[in-house]
Amino acid sequence: MYRSARAVLIGAMAVPFFGLMCGHFILSHISSQFTPTVTTTGFILSFLCAEICNMAGGYFAAQLAPQKPMIHTFIVGCAIVVMAIYVAVLSWTREPFWYHFATVSFALPTTMAGGWLAAKHIWRPTLPQHDF
Repeated sequence: MYRSARAVLIGAMAVPFFGLMCGHFILSHISSQFTPTVTTTGFILSFLCAEICNMAGGYFAAQLAPQKPMIHTFIVGCAIVVMAIYVAVLSWTREPFWYHFATVSFALPTTMAGGWLAAKHIWRPTLPQHDF
C-alpha cells in the first residue's frame, strides 16, 4: 500500500516539477525579451514540453509501482487531467483556446504512453553488472 501511494505521489509530483523547469527554460531562453506576450511558437513549445513531462510522470509511476503499473499510471493521468483543467480555468483569458483544449485532452494519453514505455520495458536503463 505504501509503495503504491509513493509511486502515484512521485509520478504526480514529477509533472509540475519538470514542467516548471521546462517552462522556465522556454520563457527565459526561447521567447523574445522584447515582446510582452508569448507567440504561437512559444505555446507550441510549451505544449510539447508539458506532454513530455506527462510522459515522464507516467513513466516514474509505472517504474515505482510494485504491481499493476498501468493502474498506477492511470491514477496519475487522472490527477494530471484535474491539474490541467484547474490551470486552464485559472488562465483562460491569457492563453488561446486551442492550448487549453490540447493540454487537457492529451494529458491522459501521454501519461499512459509513458507508463506503457515503463511497463513494456522499453527504454529501461540498466546498471552495469560487476562480478566481485
